[in-house]
Amino acid sequence: MISISTYTSELYLKELGLDHVYEIGRVSRNEGIDLMHNPELTICEFYMAYADMYDLMDLTESLVERMVKYLTGGKTSLHYHPEGKDGKVYELEFKRPWKRYDMIETLGNKLDVKFPPDHTLHTDETNKFLRELCKKVS
Repeated sequence: MISISTYTSELYLKELGLDHVYEIGRVSRNEGIDLMHNPELTICEFYMAYADMYDLMDLTESLVERMVKYLTGGKTSLHYHPEGKDGKVYELEFKRPWKRYDMIETLGNKLDVKFPPDHTLHTDETNKFLRELCKKVS
């Protein structure tokens, strides 16, 4: 892998024979700052030729699990204290493989609605259905 500006087109990278490219860099967004939002961050962008969404999910799982192991001295879980040391504690498990959810199916189950078939998601009828659903759940 080598680092190349993300402005380079993916097709050009393939033509160069570069099928795995990454970039780690500092980013500053032109946004406000508050206790929950810091517009300066470090990002890791990558490109993998011929990879599909499952390859990217596997890579993400591996990256996060290995990072947690590094930070915890080899464990795949950590404790999260959202309300501070004296509040409720959650144990978060990052061991692979993670449970994967189909977004439409899961939303349908959680909201107790039947979504239109995938091949109709671009239609005016589906747009109306989604707008009404948003009003219902907000």
